[in-house]
Amino acid sequence: MGKMLAAVFHKKGENGGEIILEQVDIPEIKQSDDVLIEIKACGICGTDLKIMEGAHPANDNVILGHEFCGIVENIGEDVKDLRKGDKVVIDPNLKCGICPACRCGYDNQCEFLATGQTFGIYQNGGFTKYCVVPRRALYQLPIDMDLTKAALIEPLSCAVHCNNIADVKECDNVVILGAGPMGLIIESVIRKHPINQLFVVEPM
Repeated sequence: MGKMLAAVFHKKGENGGEIILEQVDIPEIKQSDDVLIEIKACGICGTDLKIMEGAHPANDNVILGHEFCGIVENIGEDVKDLRKGDKVVIDPNLKCGICPACRCGYDNQCEFLATGQTFGIYQNGGFTKYCVVPRRALYQLPIDMDLTKAALIEPLSCAVHCNNIADVKECDNVVILGAGPMGLIIESVIRKHPINQLFVVEPM
């Protein structure tokens, strides 16, 4: 087992904490459905900043970063549809797939999520070189996909969900409050649909 450099979060009471660069063990495959990912890109989410400020819960001594993608380095014996070298992106919110919510198609309400299974918040995430995740948490990417861009898939999925909930119609006027990264991603999604007017508001 070798070592790798990781950005590890350490709590400081109720007031957030700090990130320290540390040498940690490279994770190993332990379950038959595990996949070892060599991380190629990881976004810095607003949630990461909230964790640092104490405004969002997270486990102590955990590697942050939940918007990440990479290349398959090794697979468990039960993983048959991925191979070394495949490009993948992670769904950081690990679902069970068997609870009533999951079986009805509402896996965002998975009972398992309540136990704190999110990678990069409650389990080690992407601010490092390697991460082990179950096969069910991975989506295979096209071989020619730019992995720097693929790190935006998780926030893009949030923007698509926002658009779906808003159910914007052709006659609607849309106002987006905030032109930060998420505001601009939501704008790019909204612009794919015919609407009346679109406004983005950002304080000077």
